[in-house]
Amino acid sequence: MYKFINYLLFCFLVFVLSACTIKVSDSDKDDGGGGIITSPPPPPTCIYPNFNDTGVALTPQLSWMCNSYSGSGTLMFDVYLDTIDPPSLIAHDLTYTNYFVYTLLLSNKMYYWQVKSKNEYGSSSSGVVFFTTTAMVPDAGSVFKK
Repeated sequence: MYKFINYLLFCFLVFVLSACTIKVSDSDKDDGGGGIITSPPPPPTCIYPNFNDTGVALTPQLSWMCNSYSGSGTLMFDVYLDTIDPPSLIAHDLTYTNYFVYTLLLSNKMYYWQVKSKNEYGSSSSGVVFFTTTAMVPDAGSVFKK
């Protein structure tokens, strides 16, 4: 009889504990209605260079912002840059809001750039921004050589 009562007590505890356990990861956010937010992030806004900027350095630091993100998961960015529209992917899965272009861009040339924000539920794109680089300034030594 003692074993039977222990067995019933054990089964009851297992039933109660399994019915009450709900696992939600720390990165998930509640939408206020008891559900989890599962939507793509908002589109980022390109800050620098901005539309039709001129005189942009040949190795610019591209910067953007992505406000009001309250979704779950890690917010990441893909950066696109090229002399043609649509631009080509140059960096992906960035977790910060700027990117330094290490490759020397062509002088006095129009470029297009774009940023896409993404999480595990999708992505959103900024508009394509165009800018013109500065003209290459010759170094003083080459001007005075004969």
